[in-house]
Amino acid sequence: MKPRDRGRDLLDGTLWGFLAESLFPLTGLLTASFLTRRLLPEGYGVFTLVASLVAWVEWTVTSVFSRTTLKLIAEAEDWRPLGTTLVRWHLYLGVVAAAGIAALAGPLAQLLGEPEMTTYLRLMALEIPLFSVAQAHRNILTGTGGFRQRAVTSVWRWTARLVFIVVLVQLGFSVTGAIVGNLAASLVELIVVRYYCHPPLVSATPFPASRLTDYAVPLFVSTLCIRLFDVQILLMLKLCGGTAAEVGLLGAAANLAILPRLFTLSFTPLLVATLTHLQRDGQVKKARDICRDSLRLGFFLLPVAGLTAGAGGEITRFIFGRGFEAAGILFAWQIFGVVALVVLNTCASILTATDRPAQILYFALPLVMAGAVANLLVIPRWRAEGAVIAMTGCATFGAVVALVVVGRTRQIWPSFVSLARSAVITAGVFALSVHWPVAGAWLLLKLTLLFAFAVGSFFLLREFTPREVALARSFLPWNRSAPS
Repeated sequence: MKPRDRGRDLLDGTLWGFLAESLFPLTGLLTASFLTRRLLPEGYGVFTLVASLVAWVEWTVTSVFSRTTLKLIAEAEDWRPLGTTLVRWHLYLGVVAAAGIAALAGPLAQLLGEPEMTTYLRLMALEIPLFSVAQAHRNILTGTGGFRQRAVTSVWRWTARLVFIVVLVQLGFSVTGAIVGNLAASLVELIVVRYYCHPPLVSATPFPASRLTDYAVPLFVSTLCIRLFDVQILLMLKLCGGTAAEVGLLGAAANLAILPRLFTLSFTPLLVATLTHLQRDGQVKKARDICRDSLRLGFFLLPVAGLTAGAGGEITRFIFGRGFEAAGILFAWQIFGVVALVVLNTCASILTATDRPAQILYFALPLVMAGAVANLLVIPRWRAEGAVIAMTGCATFGAVVALVVVGRTRQIWPSFVSLARSAVITAGVFALSVHWPVAGAWLLLKLTLLFAFAVGSFFLLREFTPREVALARSFLPWNRSAPS
């Protein structure tokens, strides 16, 4: 029997996962466009604060074992005992976190100067156990190679979220309706992922918790730092005197800068599982090649950031309407910072899969500390724009340090030729985007043509190897033969 091509599996899973997660920009922007018009900047700002706080707690809870799950499940001959342990721990931690948010909701609301957030935070906290258990199942599914099934669960989640939020808010439930819509979407996701992956709730051979915690602790601390850096921009803007309306503008910009985040969400878990499988099978050279190619993928996102940043004002007017024009410049800065975080998270996944989890702390800790200091220095004077500039600068610094750590510890260096080509193409599409003003639906044509120009430029500069072109062609329905 022909051995599995793990590289092709990774690309296939990433494509399906990205397509599924790309429903979030579609459904998410439709939802955001609807909510910004119904809740206005102040109401949308309150909802953004609540959702961001709870989302940070959710991802913090799941990050305790997320990369550890991918690594150990992919290594295991029988994953079921470990799966049972993981689901239980995710449920326990989710319940504890929800209780903590409920208890601290009042003080948090007072600290942020929005007393009405108390009820919203307690309601939103109910989502944490649902989300946590669903993520445990998704990670198990990824570790066992169920990449496409993982993608299907995302389709159900994002579609359900749009439907429930629009219906409930349209019925007059305002912010409460938006929160309940999120709860319902998490429940739908849990039901679907449980259908595809159902680890036993009771195992006759329990997995030793010590092995789980020994690997999980450094990964948890590093992931916690990266997640904290991602959310601290909103919190520090509010703590440093920003208004709910300014937070709403920043939240709108973050929603627009979602594509690189979705790439991270769909790619890095699969990368950890794939590299672990390859090392388990003794394919060390193949694993190193995939590591280098993975770093190049992050560079390919730079032109996407450039063409959308150049049209930042046009995009915000088209999506959000009046009152959100100021979000354009925030988005233009933030999109580059998010791309830097893609590279940083790719480095973290490589270190996780190659048994160097503690090395992630070398760039995760400086990242969050630099972010906190930079925000304290710039927000009081330059407010939201200063916050996004600080975020982009710190994220770029963190990505550079991460690349150096991977290079020195694993002797895996990125292709600086690829980086240079991406930088040149990015500058070109950014300039074209700025000097080609359009309005309304013409924006979609403009972005499509600039994206095609960027891809064509990569081909003209011979960035893609013949094997990579053949691999891409193998996904076309009329050409199903994979490259050897």
